[in-house]
Amino acid sequence: NHKELGEFDAEETGHNPTCGDRVALRIKFEDEKVRDIGWTGEGCAISQAAISLITDEVKSKSKNEIRNISKDDMIAMLGIPISHTRLKCALLGWQTIQKAI
Repeated sequence: NHKELGEFDAEETGHNPTCGDRVALRIKFEDEKVRDIGWTGEGCAISQAAISLITDEVKSKSKNEIRNISKDDMIAMLGIPISHTRLKCALLGWQTIQKAI
């Protein structure tokens, strides 16, 4: 999903000032569900992996289904222990999607 969408219904950016992670996200909806999603950005491996995972997870989901994805769900998607200092990195993509919808 690392791409720029030319046609989109929602757009949001996220930034983690602690380590400089940045993401830009665009979502295209169809019939109230995510038809396509694209993101661009740069940052640490955790932030980039996390946004990749969450954008895969939300495809074909409704806004309500996306709102129900919790912080704990996001951490579980990563499948590795996340230290307190890396939590902002891990949650940047999830927070950006939540703001976008």
